[in-house]
Amino acid sequence: MVSRLEWSKDRIEQVLEVVTLWATDPTESKIVRVSALQTLFEIAMKHPEMESKRHDIILKLKPENVPSLTSKIRKLTTQWQKK
Repeated sequence: MVSRLEWSKDRIEQVLEVVTLWATDPTESKIVRVSALQTLFEIAMKHPEMESKRHDIILKLKPENVPSLTSKIRKLTTQWQKK
C-alpha cells in the first residue's frame, strides 16, 4: 500500500529507510521482509533514481540464503528486467 501513495522526495527517502530496515532485519518475520522487499521494488519502479538502493538491498539479502527472500528477489528481478 505504501508504494501506491504519492510521496514528496523527502518523504520517499524516509519511507525507503523504514522499509529497508524491515527488509534487511533478520529478526523480522519472513513475511514482513518479503513484503518490504516487494514495496522497495514497487517504489523503485516509480522512482528510477532509487535503482541503486534496490540493487544494494539485493546484494545484502542474497547471501542470507533465505528461500522466501531468494524466490521473491528472483521474481522481482525478472519483472524489473522486462520493464
